[in-house]
Amino acid sequence: MAGRSLLTPDIPMAVPKRRTSRARRGNRRLHLKIESASLVKCSNCSTKIRPHTVCSACGHYRGKQVTPGSGA
Repeated sequence: MAGRSLLTPDIPMAVPKRRTSRARRGNRRLHLKIESASLVKCSNCSTKIRPHTVCSACGHYRGKQVTPGSGA
């Protein structure tokens, strides 16, 4: 393939035979949506936090004081 262009007419390109319908296109994109973040309550102050993270309001993680909280 030395010196040949990729756009030469003797190389067939992959072209779809039929147009993709709206339903088929939508089914393919079904999992491309943005999901809302899962939130749990802090066991100490009941604020909504992401799971497996230190609470930014009180500084607790799994029932123990880990960092100083923001004082809320």
